[in-house]
Amino acid sequence: MQTSLRGRQIRVRPANGSLPDTGGSDSIFATGMRSIAEPTWENMMPPKGARSRGQAKLAAIGTQTAAAAASPRRPLFAALDLGTNSCRMLIAEPDGEQFRVVDAFSKSVRLGMDLERTGYLSRPAINRTISALRSCASKIRHYGIENTRFVATEACRRAKNGDVFLKEVRRETGLDL
Repeated sequence: MQTSLRGRQIRVRPANGSLPDTGGSDSIFATGMRSIAEPTWENMMPPKGARSRGQAKLAAIGTQTAAAAASPRRPLFAALDLGTNSCRMLIAEPDGEQFRVVDAFSKSVRLGMDLERTGYLSRPAINRTISALRSCASKIRHYGIENTRFVATEACRRAKNGDVFLKEVRRETGLDL
């Protein structure tokens, strides 16, 4: 079956192996079936204006067009939640009215361990948490993220050394919780 994908002709085989009746439409999306493109010499050649065969491959399998591959990446967003027991972060990019997760991080830090008994964040808990936050900061720098939201648990506000902890986090990681 020949069909057009963003102006390029490709052969398509539906996932179930049979050829669907497209009702005269030349779009695989009109059938509502999942399809994959079979690589052929013609559709593996770089389209006009493409810089590499890799861009042509992306266009041929329908995951991305050569133009989309060459376009700049959309801005990324990072959301970090430092809880009493865990540190979680999601990195995502806008996808229509929703977000698509690009990277994620989760680590058990047990920051609130012994807080009820002593009123303080313990040194081992602080060290575990700062280690996890260093990983988060590294990911944020790696992706060059400027749009961030950081939230810290109530334990940071309740602890007698909470302000000292937040200053240490800022100094050690560059994150301003």
